[in-house]
Amino acid sequence: MTRLGKIQILLFLAVSAMAGWELLQGLRLRGELASVRMRIQAQTQELASRRSALVVLETRNCELEEAERRTGNQTLLSLMRERNAFTMAAAQAAEQTAKKSHNFGAALAKTLDNPEQRQANDNSRRAEMRVGCYQLFKLLNLSPEKSEEYIDLNLQKEHRQADRLAALLQGKMTVDEAEHQRASDDAEHDRLCHQVLGDEGMNFLNGIADGMRNDEAKRLLGIIQDNMADNPLSQDQSDRLRALLKVEIVSINSDDVELFRPAAEWTQDILDRQQRISSAAASFLTPSQLDALKSLGAYDLAERQKQMAARRTALGVK
Repeated sequence: MTRLGKIQILLFLAVSAMAGWELLQGLRLRGELASVRMRIQAQTQELASRRSALVVLETRNCELEEAERRTGNQTLLSLMRERNAFTMAAAQAAEQTAKKSHNFGAALAKTLDNPEQRQANDNSRRAEMRVGCYQLFKLLNLSPEKSEEYIDLNLQKEHRQADRLAALLQGKMTVDEAEHQRASDDAEHDRLCHQVLGDEGMNFLNGIADGMRNDEAKRLLGIIQDNMADNPLSQDQSDRLRALLKVEIVSINSDDVELFRPAAEWTQDILDRQQRISSAAASFLTPSQLDALKSLGAYDLAERQKQMAARRTALGVK
């Protein structure tokens, strides 16, 4: 392999790592935050178990109500007492579930606002960024000062993300305010990064990021193709559908701000995106292919709703 080839491979790996970090970075607070999230996951499982118990209680309650209608006065009083006991147990279970969810959300907000925890996380994240960005800094010939400046910009972005989530959990910020702030922050972050990395560095990152979006669109297209049965997509159909998936589905923002949007509003946004895909795809898919695509869309929406509901419940988001 030539020296140029080796350099190109190193460049691709470094930029891929950096772009992946840029796209997938989020709130990765260490220490207490990791503990809180583990507790949230455990609480989610407990909530599922409590919901099952609640269903049993409600079923028994309905059976008792039916028995009341069919029985005479002789056993009515005992049945009423038993039904009241089940009703109280169900109410207590629901109250405890809501209280624990709220407590976990409050604990997470407190952790996000903790200066000591933030400093500890900054030290850890800075070390990770230095390692992850080493090849990129080297290839772009960035000075140590510029390298640290770039790392600082990304730490500051994580701080703003954490602040938004804490404010949303505490009811100090509306979803509209959070979305507006997020858009402004992202634009300003890109501008400042451009100043540090220059045209060459930003072109590298943007190119790899676009490639990753293409890869995700290809993955989704593969799932669709696998479910077309006897109506496989042609190459032309695949290319056109992949472009639609990239624009409408891969671009969906799924960070924690979305958890605070009304469920109906979030669902309608997904439905609108799916409708735009179906409308555009109707010009190049057969009716049976289009039906299969719509069925997959309905399944995908249902799965997204389940995941969103679980995350909202774990954080105590109403």
